[in-house]
Amino acid sequence: MDDDDFGGFEAAESYECGNGEKQTTSPAISWAAFPTVSEVHVSQNISPDVLLEHSVPSSCLVPPDSFTLSNDNVAKAIQTANVINPAVLKEQNQVDIQVASLNLSEVTSAIGTDGNETKRQNELKSSLQQTVANLETKLCTAEEEKIKTKKELEYLLEENSILEMNFLKDKKEKLLKYQDHYKMIQLLQGFTNKQNSFIQENLNVEKHKQELEDMRRAGHEALSIIVEEFKALLQSTVQQQEAAIEKQYILAIEKQSHKCEELLNAQVWVWTCRSLHDYLLASALLCLKKYVFWIHQ
Repeated sequence: MDDDDFGGFEAAESYECGNGEKQTTSPAISWAAFPTVSEVHVSQNISPDVLLEHSVPSSCLVPPDSFTLSNDNVAKAIQTANVINPAVLKEQNQVDIQVASLNLSEVTSAIGTDGNETKRQNELKSSLQQTVANLETKLCTAEEEKIKTKKELEYLLEENSILEMNFLKDKKEKLLKYQDHYKMIQLLQGFTNKQNSFIQENLNVEKHKQELEDMRRAGHEALSIIVEEFKALLQSTVQQQEAAIEKQYILAIEKQSHKCEELLNAQVWVWTCRSLHDYLLASALLCLKKYVFWIHQ
């Protein structure tokens, strides 16, 4: 088996932790640290399964079937967890790696204590190392998918921002267009209202003129009736006055006739008397002339 199949565990180097224990790390995997077998003190009477159950907390235990999952299922689970929550994916990967490291360290310690199970433990170790290598590969793939997803998310966010800006721009243009249309409608409505008011005023003027014409006609008709009645009344009055004046004239003429007759009678008497006086005077003058003539002779 090549060195690359174990994900760099064959080139691991040892260092001391803060508690004095030596741990083995791989240059390719900075988080894979395992204590050496010689430094682990485990009772030989304890089986590896019991050791795993008591050494790992129940919250960190992973079922054995989880290491036998197919690559597609693991990749699908990692991608699903990455899409749902990248922080949960990172935490779950760390927990899985820690569980694998604990299981590997305890299995290697059990190999030193139990010689009969050395072969099985080596196989288990190889299986665990292969699983860790696969998990590392899948983790790298998940990281790449995460980066790709992040880039796609950034691209989608950028596209969303562009679409939002375009939408807001279109919405603003439509709003301005609607505002202009509304202003135009208001202007048309104002013009229509003015035209309606002008038409109404013209109708009112025409109606007023018609009312005045009707009143004038009614006045003319009433005046005509009044004039006709006045004419009839005046005619009857004139006729009555003419009849009265005619009677007065007749009475006056009769009176004047009597007076003229009396005056004529008086004048006739006077004329008669005057004629007699003139005759007598003429006779006297004639006699006087004769006497004078006689005397002169």
